[in-house]
Amino acid sequence: MALFRPTYIDKKTGAQKESGVWWFEFIYAGKRIRESVKTTRKTIATEKEKNRRIDLEKTNAGMPTEKRNNRIRSVTDVVAPYLMRYELDHRSRPKSILFAKGRLANLTRLIGRALLPDLTEDAIRDYITTRINEG
Repeated sequence: MALFRPTYIDKKTGAQKESGVWWFEFIYAGKRIRESVKTTRKTIATEKEKNRRIDLEKTNAGMPTEKRNNRIRSVTDVVAPYLMRYELDHRSRPKSILFAKGRLANLTRLIGRALLPDLTEDAIRDYITTRINEG
């Protein structure tokens, strides 16, 4: 368990300098976890490191790590905002928008009520098989 600020070589002076941004590094379940905290405050970095370790421990124990609202969303709950953002991002590509709407309409029709945690490999294979059988 270590907080640190990495060093780098300044391109202008050639001197070795310490970054202002904090990183953490620790070993969990035999794997090295090393991530930027993206802050210059050490107290925030310490809390972020603790939270990351707790999230890993929860995941390892099979406990949910996401907020409740994110866990109980259905496919339809995700597709609708995605399409709205897609249309805004691809205003100059009407064919792309039509293509996405057509594909996601079938997805919503067949598995739109499924909750995101229930989307297993088998559920997706069933969707693909149904679409193939529809022609």
